[in-house]
Amino acid sequence: MKKSKFVIPAAMLLLAGVYIGTRQAGAGTSSHRLEYAMRCKNFVRRVNRRDYAACLSSMSGELRETMNEDRLRRIFDPILDELGDFRYFRSFSLRHREAQEAVLPACQLKGEYENGSCEFTILFDPDLKISGLHVK
Repeated sequence: MKKSKFVIPAAMLLLAGVYIGTRQAGAGTSSHRLEYAMRCKNFVRRVNRRDYAACLSSMSGELRETMNEDRLRRIFDPILDELGDFRYFRSFSLRHREAQEAVLPACQLKGEYENGSCEFTILFDPDLKISGLHVK
């Protein structure tokens, strides 16, 4: 009898903690988080392969108007030359940023390279196309 007095409240607290932990400030469900993580990693893999045509295909129409393969090559080739070979992904985080008319998912992906690390911040539009990119 005494055990049930403690088991039920403990179980309820555990479930509440799990619920709160999975609903972080607009991070969405774990399947959304996984989808964004895979899209980010695939984009960075394309950059690392220097497959800029594939990079352009994952960008939104507005971003594609300002980008082309030559511009991507001028941006990323010096960075990749300095960083060396890609080793592994270090971390991933998902946040939401308010834009003019919508809340856009912003992903930060850190990668470890032969000569250092690099952080990619990638913004997505509602169609899951890349609408913004920052490399640090």
